[in-house]
Amino acid sequence: MVEIINHTIFNGISGSRPTERPKYYVLHNDAGSKSAKAYIEWLQERYDNGQSELGFAHYYITRDAIVRVEDTYNGSWSAANYDANMNSLSYEVCQQLSASDAEFIENENMVLRQMAEDMAYYGDTPNYSNIKFHNEFSSTSCPARSLELHGGYNDSLRDYVIAKIKHYQTLGSTVQEMLDNEGNQEGWKKNSTGWWYVNSDGSYPTNKWQKINNVWYYFDSNGYMKANTWHKHSDGHWYYLLPSGSMAIGWALIANKWYYFKEDGKMATGWVKYKEHWYYLDAKDGDMKSKQFIKSADGTGWYYLKSDGTMADKPEFTIEPDGLITTK
Repeated sequence: MVEIINHTIFNGISGSRPTERPKYYVLHNDAGSKSAKAYIEWLQERYDNGQSELGFAHYYITRDAIVRVEDTYNGSWSAANYDANMNSLSYEVCQQLSASDAEFIENENMVLRQMAEDMAYYGDTPNYSNIKFHNEFSSTSCPARSLELHGGYNDSLRDYVIAKIKHYQTLGSTVQEMLDNEGNQEGWKKNSTGWWYVNSDGSYPTNKWQKINNVWYYFDSNGYMKANTWHKHSDGHWYYLLPSGSMAIGWALIANKWYYFKEDGKMATGWVKYKEHWYYLDAKDGDMKSKQFIKSADGTGWYYLKSDGTMADKPEFTIEPDGLITTK
């Protein structure tokens, strides 16, 4: 449940927006510890003391409260930039310095729901032109914590924000509708781009592994399930996602070559024992070798791999009188 508070404080002090539709939707982090509701008294005092030029945004938001302190048809003093101040809606994710990562992401998600509502109201679709951050208009680290949590640079955060807003807009046209419908959304979803998975809280995995019904899947930066492709993870190991999207375990035939994946999904290299037989997998590429010799680790001899990849445990070839080696 979220409390929605419309408490106009600044009364258009920065001027009316020159166009009906905002040009930008700008994400901020508050560099503070206050709750959204605590900002009401703090900002009112700023206004009453004639210090509005020190800055204010349209919205101050936490996971339990959405506080609007300026009418959305007016500008703000939030970005130290005339274009951004007069042509945007500005949103502060509160408690940057006090919330845990999980709490801050909940606060951030509530901001993105409000963004989704406002964009739907104005008929806008989130894109690289209208989703902006404070640091794109003036010299600041803001939104520092959002950047830290979502890839470390503006475009990784922008991709995340755009995907989240699009998701929320599928749930409803207002924040309350989105919240009401989130509980009914858990499970797999599909569109023309691919499959993604919605968690019970309405979030969805991005740039990570997630175990669903005892099967591991990997989701890309936009939240889509990877399938029928290789994936080199941050741990430096290679994994393979089958056509179903599930992580390969055991033997898998890929592009007419056999590979073996350990129980944790990592591609195996070197010698592997499987059902009492030894196999050799290329030290670099991981593909199974067959009908060839493999030199022993100590360099004193050779092993022979049969046509099915198993290591020969008895003579499999003959040396002819002329020195030619033939297989049986």
